[in-house]
Amino acid sequence: MIRKKITKLLEWGIYLWIFLLPWQTRLIIQEGILNKDVWEYGTVSLYVVDIILFILIILRIITKGDESKSAIFRIRSLSVWPFAVGLLVVSFISIYWARDSYVSLYGVIKIAEGIILYWLVSTSRFDLNKASVAFVASAVTQSVIGIVQFTFQKTISSKWLGMASHDSFVSGTSVVETTTNRFLRAYGSLPHPNILAGFLVIGFVILLGLYIDKKNHLNQFIPGAFVLLTAGLFFSFSRAGWLGLLLAIIFLLGVALYRNKKWRLEIAKVVSIIVAVFLVLIMIYPETFSTRIVSSSRLEQKSFTDRATYFQQATELLEENWLHGVGINNYTLAVEDSVASGLPGKEYQPVHNVYLLVFTELGFFGLIVFLALIILVIRNAWLVISKHPVNIWVVVYSAIFGAMLVLFLFDHYFWTLSSGIMLFWLMLGLWQKAVEES
Repeated sequence: MIRKKITKLLEWGIYLWIFLLPWQTRLIIQEGILNKDVWEYGTVSLYVVDIILFILIILRIITKGDESKSAIFRIRSLSVWPFAVGLLVVSFISIYWARDSYVSLYGVIKIAEGIILYWLVSTSRFDLNKASVAFVASAVTQSVIGIVQFTFQKTISSKWLGMASHDSFVSGTSVVETTTNRFLRAYGSLPHPNILAGFLVIGFVILLGLYIDKKNHLNQFIPGAFVLLTAGLFFSFSRAGWLGLLLAIIFLLGVALYRNKKWRLEIAKVVSIIVAVFLVLIMIYPETFSTRIVSSSRLEQKSFTDRATYFQQATELLEENWLHGVGINNYTLAVEDSVASGLPGKEYQPVHNVYLLVFTELGFFGLIVFLALIILVIRNAWLVISKHPVNIWVVVYSAIFGAMLVLFLFDHYFWTLSSGIMLFWLMLGLWQKAVEES
């Protein structure tokens, strides 16, 4: 009886953790300072979701042995474990030559935490539909917050909610600058609009899965949720987010055409909602949208210039460190030390490309292990989708994984920020869970 209650507590704890993931409430253990300025990438923090995850791990250990034998077999046969552990080992070894071993150790801990999260999600007993509902509920909440932020052009500051204040007229705030005004981009409770966009893209694809699956009692709320998520994604003004959603839907349409034609109508209805919401918002805010698409304004050009600078910095670091890298979580410190010294701490940013960032921090062997993990997931997803009765959740989480791979090309948060790291390993765990149940 007690074991069943613990298993139930673990199940609902996973749903709660998924819902709370975007909230950045944290205790700063050591504030990163670089050249007498705030250095986020050297800050060591304990997040509320870290504490909850630790509790869930204890509950999972107590309920060890609940997996079915068939599930264990499937986990082993399609396992990413060798490459996940390999990534952790390479990251740990990189501490040896990292410029700041303490900050590097924190990076290793975050990778280990993500891998443990993958283990927890892929092996625990819970309802994938309910977990999906929890994520969508969290995404809709974030979208509503983002819409309100854009509407009132300000964000609230709350240490208890982990939210920072952002003012569109303060330098460093993410805005769209038109010829007449500066418009604050939607942040939600996350550190940057691009991270909000990635979160909403994932929520949107999961919601599409719930719509197609039709095994829930929320169908009457789904159209409204699509509208809210689309509006929130629009107000993030993240071009990478827009592209990621587009490619995920194209992937879903491709699977629908060749494996399950019954899904085509549902996907077409959802596409019509996206188009309608975007058209309405473009008519209301034409200049903000055109500014992001044409990219001719001062800030848009600065954004491209900055990204090119980060790319150049990464290539300079690789010239001397291509074999072993500069050490996990030490990229910005290496830039300050070897490429561009003396700048304020907040001026140092990781290269906006996860693949290049992993290469620079972990070197050649780290990149090989990371790419091998990705290739294995792609291979296994292809095998399951093409050779077995198609399961909507395998398709959905495969589409999400593909969207994340696209976002890897344009940003770094899946590797550098706690929320992004946890989001990546959560999606990998849910993908594994879907494969097990297919």
